Amino acid sequence: MENPFEDMSRLLQEMAEKYEEQNNRIRKLEKALADRKAMLDELPPVLSTNDVAKYMGVSYYHARQVMNSKNLQTFQVGGQKRVTRAEFMRWMEGGGERYPELKVM
Repeated sequence: MENPFEDMSRLLQEMAEKYEEQNNRIRKLEKALADRKAMLDELPPVLSTNDVAKYMGVSYYHARQVMNSKNLQTFQVGGQKRVTRAEFMRWMEGGGERYPELKVM
């Protein structure tokens, strides 16, 4: 017959390990969020397609699809689309509002 205290001790150890794993995930997410906010501070007031791609961590092709989204108010400068940082952040904070022309691979 096993000792019930050994079972309890093993269970507590497993719970402590899972708790630590969750804390590590939370710390990684907090760091990623802080990094993303720092990156936002470095963005210029007017963004190009390359800026959008870099911030979102997607290819130029996907960023171009974002810039062509009907839900994002852009303007043209010398034939190239631009978006203000404020408008881009409004769009991002709204969940990026689904844009059917963007196909996620």
